[in-house]
Amino acid sequence: MNKSAGAVVAQNVVRRCTSVTFSQDEKYVIISDKSGDVYRYIIEQQPDEQRPTEQKQDEQRLKEQKQDEQKQCSGELLLGHLSMVLDLVLVKNDKYLVTCDKDEKIRISCYPNSYNIHSFCLGHTQFVNSLIYEEETELLISGSGDCTIRLWDYNGQQQYCQQCQCQISDTTVTTKDTPYIKCMSYSPKHKLLVVGFGNNKSIEIYRLKREDKELSLELVQCIDIEKDLLDIVVNDDKLYILQPIQDNCILVYNIIGHTGQQKLTLCTDEKTTPFFNKLNSLKEFFSGCLDLECIYPNLRKSRTDNMAEYLQRKEKRIHGEKLEPPTYNEKKPKLS
Repeated sequence: MNKSAGAVVAQNVVRRCTSVTFSQDEKYVIISDKSGDVYRYIIEQQPDEQRPTEQKQDEQRLKEQKQDEQKQCSGELLLGHLSMVLDLVLVKNDKYLVTCDKDEKIRISCYPNSYNIHSFCLGHTQFVNSLIYEEETELLISGSGDCTIRLWDYNGQQQYCQQCQCQISDTTVTTKDTPYIKCMSYSPKHKLLVVGFGNNKSIEIYRLKREDKELSLELVQCIDIEKDLLDIVVNDDKLYILQPIQDNCILVYNIIGHTGQQKLTLCTDEKTTPFFNKLNSLKEFFSGCLDLECIYPNLRKSRTDNMAEYLQRKEKRIHGEKLEPPTYNEKKPKLS
């Protein structure tokens, strides 16, 4: 958007986007898609009054301009994963591009020469769908479907692992009802990490602590909500929660208290409340997100126990019992 609230550029992409971020100078937008590719598009536009007229452009200038336009339309392929990329973030003043995918991997690549891989962050046991960069401590914070929050340095070394309160029970490992981290938002001002979940109607707030060069996350507060949230954002002293509830899609919480003793309370400010009440009344605007289906439950890898039947059959062989045919279906070869 420009100053007149008009679109700066409109761009068609190859496949459906899964994550978007901007470069620090705001000249480029970087987009990942469901096939695992990451593209970079130019968004910087020269003002109309500064653009040279066609009469002043020579053939070489026209040729270069055409090449730039083609590059802008097609986008520049930066890197690719073998599986769907779920989130991306630029770190260390755009020195590295960090991407994560549904196969539990976090990759740290050089930017913009992203064919050079700096390191990997390995440790999650389910899809990784949320990345945050903490600039002061140069930490990478990741959230995953295994309900763990992990802290990394940009060399791929894990610094800390926090198991969330909505832990995964053994009885729900293979079901789509298992809780998972859906989104995260971080406040550098308050050192608070807000974590939202899927299949769990709660929000957890953690404080990032650093004592004697050791990092940790301390659970500060839990907030119960009516439905699974869509997204969360922390901005200055407020937490914004987007949830699929008609007439109450946006919830606002205030962050109050001194450093180390912050609490979140529901916003009842007379100046702020009427504004968000008016937003919540825009039923058509929010109608598209009320029945929005989330893809994350379908990305979970089921852990099947294929040893139980084998051990049972082995025990029968030892005791000389007659074995029953295996439960799986064997394909017989076709005779020509």
